[in-house]
Amino acid sequence: MVGLGLLDILPNSVSKVSALEFLVKTLQVDNSKVVYTGDSGNDILPLSGHWKSIIVKNAPEKVKAEVLVHKTKADSLENLYIAKGMNGLNGNYSSGIIEGLKHFGFIE
Repeated sequence: MVGLGLLDILPNSVSKVSALEFLVKTLQVDNSKVVYTGDSGNDILPLSGHWKSIIVKNAPEKVKAEVLVHKTKADSLENLYIAKGMNGLNGNYSSGIIEGLKHFGFIE
């Protein structure tokens, strides 16, 4: 049986980071109001960016460790939240996103 997964198809000239930067610039949003969430290897660069980042609990440990290294080098650990599961939330998938949004004060 073949495992299920997702496939991102992007032109060579763009990435998730450049797409996010385009949206931020086009919509004139301050980086402090931007949150990127992810859980896989193709999310490492955008999770390592200068905006707030949420890594869901079910992300591979390798992804968590690599983003942690990037954010540490950039002196940006305050902009990283790794979901743990708390207050009735298990930290996985959308639950981890909600947990992170609460951590950053976007929702109560």
